[in-house]
Amino acid sequence: MDARIEEILATLRPSIKADGGIVEQLNPAEHGSIRIHLKETCGLCYGVLWTHRLRIERAIKASYPQAKIVFVTNRNQEDNNAG
Repeated sequence: MDARIEEILATLRPSIKADGGIVEQLNPAEHGSIRIHLKETCGLCYGVLWTHRLRIERAIKASYPQAKIVFVTNRNQEDNNAG
């Protein structure tokens, strides 16, 4: 599953990078959870971060509807369960 998730993220990276963000998969995935680090590097607003988060979530859920996605951001947030 990890290689497929990386392929999905690779297709989304250009638009995330264009907005000054970075996305990477954190390993290991535990108990069906997929940990995604979504980091903004240039002061992106929450609206842009949430838009990217939703795009990532939808893309992963299309391939793995049973997956539990955990987002980790650099905005002083706890891990946020997205599904």
